[in-house]
Amino acid sequence: MLANKLFTIETRITPNDEILDYFKADIEKQSRLFRTVWKLVQTSNLKQSKLNTYLQNRSTIDKRTANTLIQSAKGRLKALKALKDVERADLLNKIASLEAQSAALKIIAQSQKEDAVNNRLSEAQLVTYRHNKHRLWQKGQSLNRLKQRLGKLDKAAEKQVLPLCWGGKKNFKAQHHLEENGFKAHEAWLNWHRKKRDGQINYIGSIGEPHGNQNSQLSYDKKTDSFRLKVRKDLELMDGATDKFFTMDKLDFKYQRDKLIQVIQNNNAPITTRILRRGRKWHLQVVFTWTAEGIKTNILYGAVGLDYNDGFIEMSETDYYGNLVYQEHIPLIHHGTGSKAKSEIQQKVCAIAKQACVKEKPIVVEDLNFKKAKAKTLSGSNKQYNKMLHTFDYSRYKSVLENATFRNNIGLIYVNPAYTTRIGVSKYKAQKKLNQHQAASYVIARKGQGYIDRAGKSSKRKIES
Repeated sequence: MLANKLFTIETRITPNDEILDYFKADIEKQSRLFRTVWKLVQTSNLKQSKLNTYLQNRSTIDKRTANTLIQSAKGRLKALKALKDVERADLLNKIASLEAQSAALKIIAQSQKEDAVNNRLSEAQLVTYRHNKHRLWQKGQSLNRLKQRLGKLDKAAEKQVLPLCWGGKKNFKAQHHLEENGFKAHEAWLNWHRKKRDGQINYIGSIGEPHGNQNSQLSYDKKTDSFRLKVRKDLELMDGATDKFFTMDKLDFKYQRDKLIQVIQNNNAPITTRILRRGRKWHLQVVFTWTAEGIKTNILYGAVGLDYNDGFIEMSETDYYGNLVYQEHIPLIHHGTGSKAKSEIQQKVCAIAKQACVKEKPIVVEDLNFKKAKAKTLSGSNKQYNKMLHTFDYSRYKSVLENATFRNNIGLIYVNPAYTTRIGVSKYKAQKKLNQHQAASYVIARKGQGYIDRAGKSSKRKIES
């Protein structure tokens, strides 16, 4: 069984003055052309071949550079449309939740209205009645704003032109408050904004090209145990130079370098590169596809079940018969979406994956999705629940887990999360002297093996492999 995974790795580069001047000029040119292509892709009906020809004739670029610009624009447009779909679904959920709350609050306010008009309410009841009326007005305002945002999304979808503020709205609006943002003049802001807006050069690879990329060729030198990058000069910026490439030697990558070396040596996969400018620092980013070998784990040996919670992970290991053979409580000290929390969860998940690899058992987790629940959360209502829900970063945990299992060729099984805690508490908590989270992780592992557990009933094996 083979599986493909897309890796993105990065390293710092220190180009000389000649290459640096070229990168600055090429970034400005590519960014300007990309904004043109972005508009043409949305508004014109030109096919890629005709659009490519138009760009070559207009801007003196080669065919591969034009294709890179077109594919980058189409990819970003596709991602933006998907993001707008998610945004629209979130708005619909919020509107439905607000309308339900407003309807319930309106009934309460209407029931108190007659007594309030006839002065039959006590002072405390009158305060409550006024508070409910104010809350009802606030929800009406919020509902109106959400419906306006939904209308703008639908209007943009009808026109099939999605607005995009290059460089970000926050940076763009800084020009109206120069002193507050540390600028002495509008020209200083403009230079800063352009650097923020124009920050990368893309070289999209192709499987049929030398080194997987025609314009940016990455190779590995065994003698120096380092990488070499050759960047083809742009037609307009070459200025009659005899050498068509800029070369940077002694580059290195700390992350996934062995996989990158193998991809380069096999020369059977596209390698996409990006030159990134972040402030005064320059970086090289490499994107490549890695084909993993067969899965090394076997469900016949048992499973490792994980119950992910806010602040800890409970792990349960089972044998072939679904018996509990090992448990571990894995604390997560850092919360939220910060770098410390990310680093901690990567370390913990990596340790779990290595342990599962040694035991040759797949990992089983719940297939959770909190998008709808997060979309329905409203400011001011159940603040403790809202805080827990938004700091409980399950999507990052899921992404880290998928990467770790892929790298170690470990099977990853998703199971239905329905009633895992209830079944664990009812059936195994007292019997095996477990807490509710330990019992839940045990039930998750058994679900992955195919066992069916019901509260108060004996389990039966559903599958034999």
